[in-house]
Amino acid sequence: MAVVVNPGLDRSGCNLSANSKDVYNGLQRGSVLLLCSCSDLHTKPKKFIWETFRTGRWTDVLNDEHYRGRLQQFNNISPGNLSLLISDLREEDGGDYRCSTEKEQRDMKINVK
Repeated sequence: MAVVVNPGLDRSGCNLSANSKDVYNGLQRGSVLLLCSCSDLHTKPKKFIWETFRTGRWTDVLNDEHYRGRLQQFNNISPGNLSLLISDLREEDGGDYRCSTEKEQRDMKINVK
């Protein structure tokens, strides 16, 4: 089996799509989709992490019991789509969030009403 590599494909890692600090407004018990993606959706980042400053320090969202059963990721469908869907929003979900790759990060905020 031959593997063909596209010479035009940048293998140097994920460059996040441009966006300024986004503010997302959500309702309690609703959902919010935090957008974060590589400029090339076929580029798989070497590593990425979603963090929140909800507790007064940056903590890993994906391993936080507070979010158990309420998160959905999309990178299994498209490797460069790092977006995060938070369902069943709670008032305490409000605050600062960060999507980080090996190269850069994007900050955003959730307001829950």
